[in-house]
Amino acid sequence: MYSGRAKSLRWVVTLTFTLVACALVAGPALAAGQRSSYRPQKWGESKLADKGQPAGNLVLTHSVNAGSSGSPVFGPVGPNCNATTAGPDCTFVTSTSTSSGKSEPGGPFTETDTTTALIGPFSSGPFVSVNGAVDSLGNPAGGCVQIFQIVHDVYANGTIDSNSQGNLCCASNSCADFIAGPPNTTQATFVCTSGTGKYAGIQCSGESSGSSTDGVTFVSRSEMVSTK
Repeated sequence: MYSGRAKSLRWVVTLTFTLVACALVAGPALAAGQRSSYRPQKWGESKLADKGQPAGNLVLTHSVNAGSSGSPVFGPVGPNCNATTAGPDCTFVTSTSTSSGKSEPGGPFTETDTTTALIGPFSSGPFVSVNGAVDSLGNPAGGCVQIFQIVHDVYANGTIDSNSQGNLCCASNSCADFIAGPPNTTQATFVCTSGTGKYAGIQCSGESSGSSTDGVTFVSRSEMVSTK
């Protein structure tokens, strides 16, 4: 995904295992006065190369975009959760947004995405975390919620679909209307799930951030490394 939207223990485990293995193999040889044949593997010689995709061929892309979000829909709808006005039993809220932007490389694109925020129960549940702001009495004054996005980007020479997950947080010390703002910020990581045209078979990993002052219009930026 080349657009704007808001990672790893594996490297720690891999590095630890490598260091232990080196000590077991190279240690006895050096102790015996022999020269070890161990040579640290360069990142460009990683297993990506063994699978026909040299790490040096990966593409780093920067993107910016701006757009607007539609009206939020709360759920699950029931006696104490209205789709439009919410309620104490609402556990999630969904909205769809459209935007346009530019990637380098990649060029202009348009984007549609559906964002779901896990909130339940409304504004006080276990899925709401504090944002660090406090009121005059020292009480938490704003929060963050987990979000999940399904994104579709359209370029002149193909399309990219991706999934994104992250946080939506109030960017104020007073979030009276909704625990996560507006104003708000988002931070997320994403993975490409499919592509067409030039981007058929794409694999990617990216990070994004965005903000909105009114909860409707927004700007965002992202950085992605990919195979296309």
